[in-house]
Amino acid sequence: MAFTEGEREQYRPAGDRRDADWLIDGARSAAAPQQVLAVLCERLVAAGVPLGRPAVFVRTLQPEVAGRRFIWRQGEDVGISDLPYEGLQQPEYRDGIFLRVVETAAPVRRRLDAAPGTADSAVLAQLREQGATDYVASPLVFSDGTIHAATWATKQPGGFAEEEIAAIKAIVTAGEGGRNPRRAAGRQHLARRLCR
Repeated sequence: MAFTEGEREQYRPAGDRRDADWLIDGARSAAAPQQVLAVLCERLVAAGVPLGRPAVFVRTLQPEVAGRRFIWRQGEDVGISDLPYEGLQQPEYRDGIFLRVVETAAPVRRRLDAAPGTADSAVLAQLREQGATDYVASPLVFSDGTIHAATWATKQPGGFAEEEIAAIKAIVTAGEGGRNPRRAAGRQHLARRLCR
């Protein structure tokens, strides 16, 4: 989803806390699931985080669809694709970073501008071919305890700076943390909207 300059101003962040609060409150200004990612990415880019290709993968409870992937590219509509259950047996899924993140609930970072040919997944090899220099995969822990994943890639020379990684981490962990009723309600609202 591309924004006009007027719409972009509406979402321009005052800082990471405002973006985190927006997620904690359930991203209520985003009318559709794909808009959650679109608005969030626009906010991060406006704050100076050099995003190239963020993606979110959310597992579903649908009988024929294991999960749904949302991919953002600046100036384009968010791409949406479904993964059928058979796709879970494909090598790119079984051997990929996504599965590692979901199984361990630990983030993974891969510098793609380092030694060429060392990508440990087909996705990383593809991103490197497209000019990506850095890749971060983060667990997304929903209010029901299920673990999903978000990935963040950049083409910025030298990869993400540490403060950019910190901004991403602040967003990814915004909905986590304790028994705060506001956070719990916002996470439940956001999880329901993403899993539609």
